[in-house]
Amino acid sequence: MTDPLQMDSQTRIKIRTHLQSWNAKTLKRDIGATATPDNNVSDIISMMTKNNMGEIPVMEGRKYLGVVSRNFLLKRRYLPLSTKARTILVKNPTMEDDSSVIDMAEKFVSTNARQLFVLSNGEMSGMISREDVVNIIPKVPELAKIKTQDFMREDVIFVNEKDSVSKAVEIMEELDAPVVPVVDSHLKLQGFLGIKNLYNVKGVPTERTTVGDKIGQSIAMNIEVGSIMSKPPKTLDLSQNLGEAVNKMLDHSVSSLIAIDDDNMAEGIITIYDVLHLLASLNEKEQVYVQISGLGGEESFYLDDVYMEVEDFVDRVKNIEDLYGIDMHYDVYKKGGDNKKFSARGRIMTNKGVYHSKATDWSPSKVASDVFYHLERQIKTNKDIRIARRYKDR
Repeated sequence: MTDPLQMDSQTRIKIRTHLQSWNAKTLKRDIGATATPDNNVSDIISMMTKNNMGEIPVMEGRKYLGVVSRNFLLKRRYLPLSTKARTILVKNPTMEDDSSVIDMAEKFVSTNARQLFVLSNGEMSGMISREDVVNIIPKVPELAKIKTQDFMREDVIFVNEKDSVSKAVEIMEELDAPVVPVVDSHLKLQGFLGIKNLYNVKGVPTERTTVGDKIGQSIAMNIEVGSIMSKPPKTLDLSQNLGEAVNKMLDHSVSSLIAIDDDNMAEGIITIYDVLHLLASLNEKEQVYVQISGLGGEESFYLDDVYMEVEDFVDRVKNIEDLYGIDMHYDVYKKGGDNKKFSARGRIMTNKGVYHSKATDWSPSKVASDVFYHLERQIKTNKDIRIARRYKDR
């Protein structure tokens, strides 16, 4: 385990001071395309495609009502194209002009929004995208220099180029992942499959006679992933740093980069979400920044037990390393009847590095307990290594 963040309290203060150079007012830009409550799904799909926007704000005059998102349309792919925006919009979070970079990063992470809308004196004055916020990373030396191999997620789920689109969609929905790497039979990276690939296949009807009046109604979900994936894949060498990673994401308009070794084998992934979580973890509040996702709907009543496991874990390790952020995503697998199995991938950031763990069980709280048990062991092992090195250097 290396020490990628190198963030003692003085470094964190220095970074936060540097970040004060930006706020919502300095980062916001024109909203671009907007819809009215009476625009239909077909109109909104055209706006998304023409303006390369994942979310279209719905306005009534100067009043902001909410957004229609690409993710929502993909999940409701049998929605009639004549459906009015007013019936499917959701409220996206808004920010004020003086909102900080860290506040915006926290909001992006906690809501999974792609854009935040800025209010000035109660009226919509602009918007900020995830890309606008992470673009700050290369301008902050302490963050830009973090190495890819120290920051990337190593527990990457792949799909094979011969897998069906249906299988890939199922995996993406289970993981709540906007993109998955695609490999060949030798596990060599060939491309990646993202929401935009699926949207282009399923969501832009060109002829009503063949597609019908519903999104994705006539798409053959058994076609191979390799036939619609993006290639060549956007990759990053393990030796490159986070500043270079962010620049590459922005240059190629992608939200994920695959980290590869010298043999073109996928070793990990860095996503825009990971970068936002790093910024969110820099808050100056005393509490640890915690994000639990994947337990929605009827599974949300498990959250209290999961947060109890979080509190116990924090108490056990707070005197060993300084915890900055805890991020855990659950996947729920239905096994027939009322039986459900849960898996979770946990990631924590501390002043000594980034740690990962995962676990599976029938109980969400047991999953959390197992994840935190393994994370605690990693932290304690890292402590023992540091102590051994100090004795060796004497």
